[in-house]
Amino acid sequence: MATTSISDIAGIAYFDVGPDLSTLGFRWTRWLRSFELYTYRKDIASNAQRKALLLHSAGLEVQDICYALNCPDPESCVL
Repeated sequence: MATTSISDIAGIAYFDVGPDLSTLGFRWTRWLRSFELYTYRKDIASNAQRKALLLHSAGLEVQDICYALNCPDPESCVL
């Protein structure tokens, strides 16, 4: 299993939900593509680890959305 340190994920920018909802889908797709490339490069294959890392690296706004959708743990949150 691959290990990831905090300094490793410093290159992943938080996802800015922002006020412009007209470009939200496009910006999320780009951010998610970058995240997927990162997890592939780091050999993170476990879905639970990927979801936890996604929620952590995407930032508080994305975490708030996930938890508002009743996704208290990474295993139950489908992104």
